[in-house]
Amino acid sequence: MVTLNIGKTDFVNDFYSYEYAALRTLRIVKVQETFVNTSRNVDINGIVMQIEEEDANTGVINVIPCPTIIGMSNEYVTIHTADDSLLGVALTYDNIESCYLEIA
Repeated sequence: MVTLNIGKTDFVNDFYSYEYAALRTLRIVKVQETFVNTSRNVDINGIVMQIEEEDANTGVINVIPCPTIIGMSNEYVTIHTADDSLLGVALTYDNIESCYLEIA
């Protein structure tokens, strides 16, 4: 198990990548956009997270989606926080420094 504390300054051009284990990479994408609906502006603030696992024999990359709700997990990633008010909240660029990830 690897524990990651990710800060805002760790993102480069809205991306964060962490290579670990043999042929596995955690990828996190910051999504902060605003679009105009017919009557108002809509702000999108979120994170997309996935594990990319390369097959050493074929070079094919298997993409595994990961949870982005604080407190949730799958067999690859768990999102933790010491702030109970964030449990059940979507992981965002704004709150990522209040969380840490455990990856397997």
